[in-house]
Amino acid sequence: MLVPLVLSLLLLRAFGLELFRVDGVSMEPKIEGGSTLFVNRAAYGLQSPFTDRYLLQWGDPALDEIVVYREPANEILAVKRVAAPPAAPFEIVHEGIRFSDRLIPITTEVADELSERDALGHDEVFLVGDNLSESVDSRSYGPVEVTRIRGRVISFWGYGR
Repeated sequence: MLVPLVLSLLLLRAFGLELFRVDGVSMEPKIEGGSTLFVNRAAYGLQSPFTDRYLLQWGDPALDEIVVYREPANEILAVKRVAAPPAAPFEIVHEGIRFSDRLIPITTEVADELSERDALGHDEVFLVGDNLSESVDSRSYGPVEVTRIRGRVISFWGYGR
């Protein structure tokens, strides 16, 4: 009786729902450090529990969704907001990168990396923390592959709102 229950819980965590605890201030004031996030791991597809690959993908992150993902620079899990979804057109301007009505400051390195393009790839998103002065995000390391996204935040509690 215990084995099927444990197996069910492991499958639910691996493919469906997961809890994450926020350790940082990059999403303040919406989500404060110490908050617990309830994450839908199947929001965009069925992921392998052991890799950052989708076994089956049925959706893409949308503008302004909050997601948990693996940062490209250090592989830690982080939470950020989707500032631009896959295939979003953009323009590099003196002040940063412009996605339709949003102007986001970026580093010179990211501007150089994106200078030959006019849109994100179909498998990329631009992720930004709500607390710009305290967030390390796509402004510093560029677009993030959708496969790095662990899931969409569907609820949180503990602090903030």
